[in-house]
Amino acid sequence: YAVKDFILEEPVLEVGTGTGHLLVSLAKHGYQVVGLERSTQMTRAAMKRLRRDGLKVALIQAKGQAVPFAEASFGTVITAFPASYAYDSETHNEFARVLRPKGHWIWVDAPFEHRMTPRMLGLFVLTRLAGLKSSAFCSRDRSPLSAFWDTFCRSKPDVKWHPRIDPDQFEIMVKRVPVKATSIHVAVLRKQNQRIHTNAQLRSAAA
Repeated sequence: YAVKDFILEEPVLEVGTGTGHLLVSLAKHGYQVVGLERSTQMTRAAMKRLRRDGLKVALIQAKGQAVPFAEASFGTVITAFPASYAYDSETHNEFARVLRPKGHWIWVDAPFEHRMTPRMLGLFVLTRLAGLKSSAFCSRDRSPLSAFWDTFCRSKPDVKWHPRIDPDQFEIMVKRVPVKATSIHVAVLRKQNQRIHTNAQLRSAAA
């Protein structure tokens, strides 16, 4: 949970809470946090975990491309090992919209660059066969196939994962954080000081 070291402003919105591990941890450490999860099953599991620990945390079932909160509602947005929605431009628009001026989006990802595990190999094969895009093999500089080979052969220590994000929306800083025998990458994306419109407004303007 090294993500806590990067939180500069509250309230915090965690998008893609899964079963609620990080959400519970943040709440226990006193953060003002809200969860958002698209999956009904995951939402139920996270709610069960929150109730078990006696925590009263708002958990909303919605998707990252349509965040049901007003503009400038949060100081920080967190996505931890997100699915491919994190690369969707509509998601970027929504995160920029709900963040306060100079707010931060903290994106934790890419522990796989050290060594290919059977799980990661299976994920790569299944997503390629299904014709899907997995965030685990997406980066700004490498294609999914080259990412696979770099990972399988163990990437060079100085290689950094870097999310594909519009620099006009976010200023990006990526740090590698040691976690036990491996490490993760934490991208801190600071919202650029500009007027952000909703996706509905953008679609209306384009029509």
